[in-house]
Amino acid sequence: MKNKKFALAALVGLFGMTGTASAALPELGLSQKVPGDIYAGAQYQIISDDVVDLGSATLVAGYKHQLAPKIAVGPELKLGFGIGDDQVGSNQQVELDLSLNTMMSAGVRGEYQFNEKFKAFTSLTYANFDLEATLKDKVSGQSASASDDQWEFGYGVGLSYEVVNNLDIVTSYETYASGDIDLLSIGLSYKL
Repeated sequence: MKNKKFALAALVGLFGMTGTASAALPELGLSQKVPGDIYAGAQYQIISDDVVDLGSATLVAGYKHQLAPKIAVGPELKLGFGIGDDQVGSNQQVELDLSLNTMMSAGVRGEYQFNEKFKAFTSLTYANFDLEATLKDKVSGQSASASDDQWEFGYGVGLSYEVVNNLDIVTSYETYASGDIDLLSIGLSYKL
């Protein structure tokens, strides 16, 4: 009997979860719901320290595994690209600008669902910030650039609210181990 259920479930999986095939799963004692969700989204992030504020357009992808009815945990990846730059210093002769080339991170996110629409989460993250500094000579018009990247451990908290079916608005705050970098973000996330 178990072999027949397994074979039928394999056929349903092979030919797709549509029509009468997916309706037959509960009769076999099988569920068509996987205990987790894949999501993807986009965010605008403000990355700041004591001196500068930099913007980033960021892509987000993750997976939430349900540990309990209201608790989920899973990995999350982010890839961000700098938007604009910030002037660090300037006088009559020189100007120093700082910009973000890329930001990427990998982390673990834990989530608590208060109700069908509202969730809170916390995250532990390992991130890389690739920055570029440009020194411009206002008199001669010449400039020189240098870039550097740094890896940082961080943690954060956030809120998520489902505005329409499978589409959430998400906001979060993260801080990184050096204590110098804070990240504030707002964006959208879609459950695939």
